Amino acid sequence: MYTITPRLQITVSSSVKIKMISESSSQSISGLKKS
Repeated sequence: MYTITPRLQITVSSSVKIKMISESSSQSISGLKKS
């Protein structure tokens, strides 16, 4: 295990959240187009 600086951890977590949000939004958009 290696220690991660809080700033880097926050950046990684925020980037992961953004990726999840963009993926879910794109999925919902495609779902709307299908219906």
